[in-house]
Amino acid sequence: MIRIDSDTHFTPLDAFADLDPKYREQGPRVVELASGRCRIDYPARAPFVPAHIKPLRVAGRPKSDFEVEPRIEAMANDGFDAQVLIPNNSPFYYDVDPEMGAAVSRSYNQAIGRILKKYPDKFIGIAAVPLQDVKRAIAEAEYAIQELGLHSLIVYQNVNGKDLDSEFLWPFYEKAAQMNAPLSVHGVDSGPLLGVERFARYNLQRLNRSAADASLRLFRSRHRLDSMADRSP
Repeated sequence: MIRIDSDTHFTPLDAFADLDPKYREQGPRVVELASGRCRIDYPARAPFVPAHIKPLRVAGRPKSDFEVEPRIEAMANDGFDAQVLIPNNSPFYYDVDPEMGAAVSRSYNQAIGRILKKYPDKFIGIAAVPLQDVKRAIAEAEYAIQELGLHSLIVYQNVNGKDLDSEFLWPFYEKAAQMNAPLSVHGVDSGPLLGVERFARYNLQRLNRSAADASLRLFRSRHRLDSMADRSP
């Protein structure tokens, strides 16, 4: 039996090393703080991040969280054979310029591709795609799955407030089905969430953000999902 650690958020230190230079000023970067911890700064996304989330990111995280080798050691200690690398959601939500979003996804996916090449049996790679532009998302999905060897595509629970069953997304789902690439639907705390503002006073949004938003958005239009499933099983 293979034991897989299935929900481990990860952004490698070189996640944005391949970002087009024209996005260096406004695009995401991994910043090492005076404390030795690291933080992702993304000026273009900063205006869209909810106010109650921003203070949680200021201090950053231990540098080892951005390195893959400590994960291999941790897996050995915890009895896991492999680990799923889930993109941290803050650099990949869909509220930036589509061209920039595509460039950010490409740089991250290439970084994950390098990890998979170095450790082919240890990690399962999840690709980021710019769903604010479905044509670009399809192109990046094809590149990540077919050329880089990533295994799945992450989809956050709404696209700038539009439901995941919206017909403009169906070509993307159809392409994923053609490639036999599973979708990983995940919560996002740095973008729009259904009703989350009602829970922010006691930080309760961290408890229910994914279930409330994803469940309501997906299942209130069940008949449309049925049609989508028929087209893209």
